Amino acid sequence: MGEIQQQIIKEHKERQEKFVYYLVALAVSCIGFAVYNTLDAKLKLIQIPLGLAVISWGISVFCGIKFLKTALALLYDNSRYFDVKNGHDKDIGNNQEKIKHAISIIKPILIDRANKISVLFNWQIRLFYAGIIVFIIWRILEMYFK
Repeated sequence: MGEIQQQIIKEHKERQEKFVYYLVALAVSCIGFAVYNTLDAKLKLIQIPLGLAVISWGISVFCGIKFLKTALALLYDNSRYFDVKNGHDKDIGNNQEKIKHAISIIKPILIDRANKISVLFNWQIRLFYAGIIVFIIWRILEMYFK
């Protein structure tokens, strides 16, 4: 893999993580805004969509944090993979049979974590936008029934 390609991959990962942090911050702000706007409100059926929006944002935050945690685990696993592959692992050393066996164990873990990261990233975005849509529906309903 060329140096430029590695730089592009690195840049992509960094921007993806920044985007996840940004969405987490926005979702937490949305939850705070919803709570602040209903501090003096009495509980009514009309607030069900607002509750759904808050739940959606909350799960979005969970997905974002889980994404970051899984990404950290993937980085560690990748590091371990290259240590094993290059014969630098202190437990496995340069034993080719042990290296092949360890790689056969580590590779599926890497693939699983990468797939999990993708799923978490997509759900974080979907739930964030779903919360916005449901919040807007709640606001329209609230204005209509006033």
